[in-house]
Amino acid sequence: YSGATGVRISLSNDIDNMGTITTVDFSATQRGNMRLYMASYHGNSTIDTSGALDGQSGGDVRLYPNYSFFNNGTINTSGYGSTTGAAGSGGYVYIDADYSFENTGDITTDGGTASGDGTTGGTGGYIDLETHYSNLFNSGDLSSRGGDGLTAGGDGGYSYLFDDIGDLRNSGNMDASGGDATAGDGGDGGYFYVQLYGSDLINTGDLTTTGGTTTDSSSNGGDGGYIEVYLGYGEVNDTPLGDILFSGNINTSGGLAVTSTGATGNGGDGGYFYVEGDYEAYPLGQRIALLGYTGIDSSGGDGNYGGDGGNLDLEHYSGWSDDGTDVPSGNVTNEVDVNATGGSVVAGATTTPADGGDGGNFDMETDYWLGMFNLDIDKVVNKGDINTSGGDSLESTTNYTGDAGHFRLLGYNGVTNSGDITAVGGDDLGTDGGTTGYGNQGDDIGLYAELGPVKNSGDFDTSGGDGEYDGGRADNIDLFGPEVTNSGNLTAVGGDADPVLAGSTGGDGDDVELY
Repeated sequence: YSGATGVRISLSNDIDNMGTITTVDFSATQRGNMRLYMASYHGNSTIDTSGALDGQSGGDVRLYPNYSFFNNGTINTSGYGSTTGAAGSGGYVYIDADYSFENTGDITTDGGTASGDGTTGGTGGYIDLETHYSNLFNSGDLSSRGGDGLTAGGDGGYSYLFDDIGDLRNSGNMDASGGDATAGDGGDGGYFYVQLYGSDLINTGDLTTTGGTTTDSSSNGGDGGYIEVYLGYGEVNDTPLGDILFSGNINTSGGLAVTSTGATGNGGDGGYFYVEGDYEAYPLGQRIALLGYTGIDSSGGDGNYGGDGGNLDLEHYSGWSDDGTDVPSGNVTNEVDVNATGGSVVAGATTTPADGGDGGNFDMETDYWLGMFNLDIDKVVNKGDINTSGGDSLESTTNYTGDAGHFRLLGYNGVTNSGDITAVGGDDLGTDGGTTGYGNQGDDIGLYAELGPVKNSGDFDTSGGDGEYDGGRADNIDLFGPEVTNSGNLTAVGGDADPVLAGSTGGDGDDVELY
């Protein structure tokens, strides 16, 4: 099949794998692919189509069980390293079972490492796990990392988990990071996409899509990849949807460039993290909750120019009942600390003006039209400390780089925050005594409710950053609702400038409003 690059086997009965299933080489640069069709797959050992020759890419593995997939063994489609050229890329793993899906084995599709006189690291392969009429349970580690390289790190691949009707549970760690480089740019992180049209979605594994770093002073860090989680309405038999519950660490940070004096490379941007509940049928007050993390890191990397922090978005949509009536959605909760800061400029950067990265935005939102039908739901709660500050600049001539990202909570029937929220503009590190050195802008913090109380006990700061010649302006703080209670410190002051320097200007403060 596919130009005779592999083997295809179709069976009417099960495959019970107690040994090793593999393929021969298609060429010196490509291991053979495989497609297996069977009733059910029972794996207690190995499927291995990884590269075995210098620079050889791994073969694809596609499994199509008509019934169920039960696997305790390993699957490896990684690319092989190279000492003379580009390393091999990882092969694609695609498993599509109609019914039960239970995997406890590790699946690895990493790109190979380029070493010695090698050039670029291999690209990580894809991992696609799907089922349609039952549950999907995974506790194996899924790795699709890009390989390290000389002139460039390989990009990470992606992992996709899909379930049409049942519960989706993942406790395996997923890693799609970009590879590091020694004489070129770091690789970009890949991404994870989790999609469910059935019941509950529960994750307890660590998810990592970081950009690769570089040790070359003129090269750039790789961008972090994104993570997206979507729970949609029941397509099969109108299955009622459940909760989206996440724990485990999230890291989508951008790769670091060299930060020593004289470096000219840029830090990578952080990737975004989106969680979306689209409860178009059978809304029963289901919730979106981030629980039990050590933390979320979507920060931009440092460099001669800082990378931007990645955005975070937790959003609940309204639904409708069988008779076509619009109905409210459910609660949105975050209990984990978040670092979405922009990357900073190195103090000894040679390419100036050099700009810090912007901080990422963080939004948590319920349905905002229909909460009056049930006052016990459509609430937003944040307990984590959140930092969306901008990165530091060097000899900047504008206030519009290294800006903070905003933080906004919108809950129809109430908002409660106990975390400290920092959204300050980055400082400018310049000291040349001239007309450069502009501090960066803070961004707004807003808590909004329509019918329920707004309660805050955390400290808020939207201040502007300091600069030698010009201070950054602050942004507003708003607490808006039918009842507002605050016990936290609220700070929105302008950044300082050097009062001795002729023509210097301090930054403006902004409004703090409890309404």
